[in-house]
Amino acid sequence: GIIVQLPLPEHVDKDAVIEAINPTKDVDGLTSKTLFTPATAKGILTLLDYYKVKIKGKKVVMVGKSQLVGLPITLSLLNRHATVTVCHKQTRNLSQETRQADILIVATGVPGLITPKHVSKGQVVIDVGITVLRNKKVVGDVDFENVSKIVQAITPVPGGVGPMTVYSLFENLLKACLRRQAYELNSSKR
Repeated sequence: GIIVQLPLPEHVDKDAVIEAINPTKDVDGLTSKTLFTPATAKGILTLLDYYKVKIKGKKVVMVGKSQLVGLPITLSLLNRHATVTVCHKQTRNLSQETRQADILIVATGVPGLITPKHVSKGQVVIDVGITVLRNKKVVGDVDFENVSKIVQAITPVPGGVGPMTVYSLFENLLKACLRRQAYELNSSKR
């Protein structure tokens, strides 16, 4: 399996590098022809499933529309029959949108973007953002300390989505190995 550690230096064409990966080895699920569910999206779904958070019929608000996280998780949630609203930099009245969610997923890279005014009781909040501050403290996109007092459940940063992404990478790697092994076994029988 192959993964590209992002972000890449500015002078490197990220899309060209990612598209150069053989789809059978794209365990991060980032190429346009990947055979795998993108690892971060898969990690989030695994987390929701593990804690028996119902997705079907729920209103999900996705804050962030990146090709790496926002779009893949949005598509995955739509495939699981959630109603998904995607918010981004141009979204007006962000707090109005986010408060309506049953499940709020945030992946913007903006530390502390989501505060108590953005959430409501009973919500499940998934914080995908991760930023290292100047004081070396690692924080997410959600004001964890204050938001956690309001919502039903929230993922920490670090230690929430990150480990689930790693788990999903290894699960995809195992699938890639098993596919390769099956291919080689079938090829040797010819």
